Amino acid sequence: MSIVDHNQGVQVPYSIEDTFMALRQACQNLDGFNINDFDETLKILYLKAGVSLFRGEKILLLL
Repeated sequence: MSIVDHNQGVQVPYSIEDTFMALRQACQNLDGFNINDFDETLKILYLKAGVSLFRGEKILLLL
């Protein structure tokens, strides 16, 4: 098993609150992804990719 770290930044012309709300709604509609948790204050989404509850890629989206 290996740990891979990918970082990428994007700037959008919207408020952070609107962007976070839109990102949450978009992630709920993605097949194969589940929102494990989110932090409204820090604007963080914790996603899990994959079907199994015990395996799958964990993804952190930070605004």
